[in-house]
Amino acid sequence: MPGARIELMPAAGHFPHEEFPDHFVRILTDFVRTTAPSVHDQNLWRSLLRQGRDAGPASNSAAAAAAAATSTVAAESALPRQRRPVRVVRTAARA
Repeated sequence: MPGARIELMPAAGHFPHEEFPDHFVRILTDFVRTTAPSVHDQNLWRSLLRQGRDAGPASNSAAAAAAAATSTVAAESALPRQRRPVRVVRTAARA
């Protein structure tokens, strides 16, 4: 991801904000200070939300088409893949 960064907290488990609160706050504060806020078009998002995911992009806006395509791909790629359950059948050994 462009502009992404990784912050490692050695020895931290699932709750670094509880285990190392001072370190976590430094990382979070630096992130907020150095990251530009996201810009969005309120009317575009309202239109996309009203249309629904399967309705397709608004026909009169190239920006709406690009945003809809991007959000659909991102949403679908974020969904977990469905796997068929594995069924293990064990039979008694034959003599």
